[in-house]
Amino acid sequence: METPTFRHPIVLWFKRDLRLFDQPLIEFAITQGRPVIMLYIFEPSVFNSEHYSARHHRFVWESIEEMKRMAYLKNHVLYAVESEALDVFAALKKAVGNYEVVSVQEVGLEVTYKRDRQLKEWFHAQNIPWKEMKYSGIRRGLQSRKGFNEYWYSYMEAQQHDSDLEKIHRFENAQWNDWAIENEIKEKPLVEGITQKGGTLLAFKYLNSFLNERIYSYARSISKPEESRAGCSRISPYLSWGNISLRQVYQAQYWASKEAKNRRNFSQFASRLRWREHFMQKFESECEMEFVSVNRGYSALEYEGNQENIKRWREGNTGIPLVDACMRALNYTGYLNFRMRAMLVSFITHHLNESWEAAAAHLSKQFLDFEPGIHFPQIQMQAGITGTNTIRIYNPTKQAEEHDSEGKFIKKWVSELAELNAPEIFEPWKLEHPPENYPKPVVDLKASHKAARERLWGMKGNKEVRLEAQRILKIHT
Repeated sequence: METPTFRHPIVLWFKRDLRLFDQPLIEFAITQGRPVIMLYIFEPSVFNSEHYSARHHRFVWESIEEMKRMAYLKNHVLYAVESEALDVFAALKKAVGNYEVVSVQEVGLEVTYKRDRQLKEWFHAQNIPWKEMKYSGIRRGLQSRKGFNEYWYSYMEAQQHDSDLEKIHRFENAQWNDWAIENEIKEKPLVEGITQKGGTLLAFKYLNSFLNERIYSYARSISKPEESRAGCSRISPYLSWGNISLRQVYQAQYWASKEAKNRRNFSQFASRLRWREHFMQKFESECEMEFVSVNRGYSALEYEGNQENIKRWREGNTGIPLVDACMRALNYTGYLNFRMRAMLVSFITHHLNESWEAAAAHLSKQFLDFEPGIHFPQIQMQAGITGTNTIRIYNPTKQAEEHDSEGKFIKKWVSELAELNAPEIFEPWKLEHPPENYPKPVVDLKASHKAARERLWGMKGNKEVRLEAQRILKIHT
């Protein structure tokens, strides 16, 4: 392939799409036939915000390091710099002159939307084109779900993007290269705990082992806190950070299901892939739910604001065994299955009567797979403040009896109770001699459950709640 005669490069700006395969940015560059600058920006204003933690920093760094190695093998350079985006593009303008930027739309936080608004103004003033490509099956500005499923399936079944790096040329500029090296992202420290490592290779390793072996225990282990660690796919961090595309996962499970003896597990898994983007589309359409209740009627609810109780919940010292085991496991590993996540949210919002906001920041820091588009709609749904979803007030004792029947998960994470057996381990406060080194329950579960029911069901008849529920259903169903 001949080297292009014009010099204005295309900047491929990677955000939460940290992969080189099924990558729309690369396909776009191929169609343009122009030299490229591959760029990732680790932005302090984003990664130091309240929703990210050191475990995210490390995962992203590992993902970037792998991308750099893969690019190098194809005679390309991925510039990974640590700076604010505007400063990076200003330095690039000074070094290179004219260029064009292309990136994938980001279903992000207000901090990233604010950055994008500022960049659009700056790019416009500098006469720099910026093209944003669609993110997966999500449509920006969508105000009605009519046709959403048809569009989503057509995207998932379409041919994957051409990502052959050998079809594009690398743009070289000594001044820019020196600036990028000087501001290169530094290695992020390892985090205490057992967390998954970042990168596309590991994403496919988890996916393949799931589709070839582990998926056959999917349905029976998905709700269990211990068994789910192996029985679920464990690819959610790789989807959240874009190490693998949802389309790659969808197509892989589709073809694997053709050879499967029992397709029930595959169909359940496939339905959750669509469910995932259903929630992301919700957030994309109403991203203000990062800050306010999607159903404004519930803003009238009053909360305890007990900081000591919130602290005990965050640290896994509530005196409720399954709640504490789940929180300690999450804090240490960055992973927890869906049902137990829902229970943690239910416990703080229902039993402790604290706001969903009190749960959101801590959990986002702990979830390695933190995805803004899923996080906020899910937390509000589990808190029971949408007015459109069934209100579920989880009983932690009942959940333990059903999904950790022998108490193995509790024993693993709450060492104070390791000598107890089921069923005593589920309610140690009822023993004649409760373990002295384990805290007493922060609440009476029966009384807090009753109070939560009265509080939430009482809001169902509120006029504003009903009107908001109708509005929500019109947009999101």
